[in-house]
Amino acid sequence: PLARKVEADGKIGDAVGPARDAAEMAKLNDAAFEAMFAVLAEGGTIGIFPEGISHDESQLAKLKTGAARLALGGAKRSGPIAVVPCGLTFIHPKRFRSRVLVQYGTPMMIDAADDPDAVKRVTDTIGAALRRLTINAPDWETVRALDTVRRLYQPHEISIEDRVELARRFNTY
Repeated sequence: PLARKVEADGKIGDAVGPARDAAEMAKLNDAAFEAMFAVLAEGGTIGIFPEGISHDESQLAKLKTGAARLALGGAKRSGPIAVVPCGLTFIHPKRFRSRVLVQYGTPMMIDAADDPDAVKRVTDTIGAALRRLTINAPDWETVRALDTVRRLYQPHEISIEDRVELARRFNTY
């Protein structure tokens, strides 16, 4: 886990325990990144949630830069890193243990880059890929309206994949 200066609830602290000073948090994060770089160098896989928080909003939250920094750092150490975007769409997001559609996008190869805009560029690329795999309506009222329109339009039997794809398409118009 990474140490975060401010948790989602706005309290000072981090994900691995009680509040720490900035130097201790930086040391924890450096160690975590080094461990992840080692996994990537060995050809392993790491799952990252680039929003950095758990939430139940109707769209993606602003992405943190950690996934991009990890991919760029890994590429610098051991060659290009594949980032595979993964979209999670919960059918009833407010209901515990709701059905969920998990969709994987096209892998993106991230090469080493030292320019100052590289982290922002890779973060934006990951964000665009995730948006293609999720609905991202401005609010839950829109999601409900999209679901109503989808139900009127769709055939009687439809797969969960097609159901989400219809909602995504309706949301883009």
